[in-house]
Amino acid sequence: MKGEISIRDLELLNAYSLLRPSAQGDFLDYMHYLLSKQYRTEVMAAIFNNRMLNKLIDDLVTMADIEGIEIDLIKRRVIQIRELYFGVFEQVHARYCEVVENLDSNEVVKDFGRISFDNLFRALKTEDRKLIKTEVLEFYEQYASLSRKKDARRLVAI
Repeated sequence: MKGEISIRDLELLNAYSLLRPSAQGDFLDYMHYLLSKQYRTEVMAAIFNNRMLNKLIDDLVTMADIEGIEIDLIKRRVIQIRELYFGVFEQVHARYCEVVENLDSNEVVKDFGRISFDNLFRALKTEDRKLIKTEVLEFYEQYASLSRKKDARRLVAI
């Protein structure tokens, strides 16, 4: 339960209090480094190993291949994917933001999402099916590429 202090927490606090002020500063800097590194790994894994997101993107690719499908259905699917993508991102980011001051948001994940969804919505506005299909495939390929990165393959402990 959050708020309860365990024996291990007390041991850590006692050991920390024994450190000289300069060592305490070094320790806090190292903790910041470790938490930032863990944050980047966790946000990559949370987005690029997300089964629901993977399924929705696969469905989007299938929808883009269907000739007679309404563009509005594709647009709704893109909106759904965007909301889930940034919802997962914000959930992980908020958890670490509470603990780490000046946490840099994972720019790779954030920029990929922002640029990709801008491109998809721009293509949807044109209502050009060929352009829409091209942007959907580009999004899919880049998403798949990022999901194969080392940090994205790591499992998130639940």
